[in-house]
Amino acid sequence: MQLGGDYGKFDREGKKLYIKQMEAIMERYRIFMKRFELSDDFMAQMTVEQLKTQLDQFGITPQQMFDQMHQTLERMRAEIKDS
Repeated sequence: MQLGGDYGKFDREGKKLYIKQMEAIMERYRIFMKRFELSDDFMAQMTVEQLKTQLDQFGITPQQMFDQMHQTLERMRAEIKDS
């Protein structure tokens, strides 16, 4: 995640690697959150509710957050192809 600030300095292969790693992180996070949503554990449910509350402050849902992250990576991928 810290490398995101240096993304513009990466060469083409570095950008591809970064995008691939971010996609993997997003997928793991999506699975992690789904497990929390399905869990009966009180703390897991609190974590889900906290995320929803935080995102609600920005006017988005968790699904919209994932969609926006995916769109960002798709734009990044398109920019690599165009350059």
